[in-house]
Amino acid sequence: TAIETELKRLQQLSYRILSEEQVQEWLTLLKKNPSDYDRLIISHYLIDRLISYSGEEPYVYSIQIMDAKGNEHEGGNILRMDTVRKDHILSVAAEGKGENRWMYPDSNDPALIATREIRSFHKTNFDLDYLGTLVIRINIEKLVRDIAPEEGDVMIVSDGHVIYPSEPT
Repeated sequence: TAIETELKRLQQLSYRILSEEQVQEWLTLLKKNPSDYDRLIISHYLIDRLISYSGEEPYVYSIQIMDAKGNEHEGGNILRMDTVRKDHILSVAAEGKGENRWMYPDSNDPALIATREIRSFHKTNFDLDYLGTLVIRINIEKLVRDIAPEEGDVMIVSDGHVIYPSEPT
């Protein structure tokens, strides 16, 4: 369906971000304990890039990277996560070992989340060191409203979880 196609496209966005050479370089530098000044500058570059990506995507609330040191870099319509939620996202991403993982909306966050670990690779060097975790918060309500046909009810279910609508009728 058109909704599945759009979700696959957003999943590809996650790969495009983590494989971007500049993002890889910045995260590698952040992992090497730069000075406070350099860390601030690199973080600023990274945030600008995330804002650019999130601004181009009509169905993305925000894009966040938690680097290998635990620092957060985010762009878009940001929702502060508590430690429990953050730890859960890191755990789900780690289970994927670099593959995309989906997390469903809940009572604290209406977003569908695409998350994956970011591993290092430079040209032909695939050392796959952990550099961080990417989190893309997707506005599933807007996506369905824009893409689904007007007539009829739409329900999205995965693994027994109702993803859309948030309040099934």
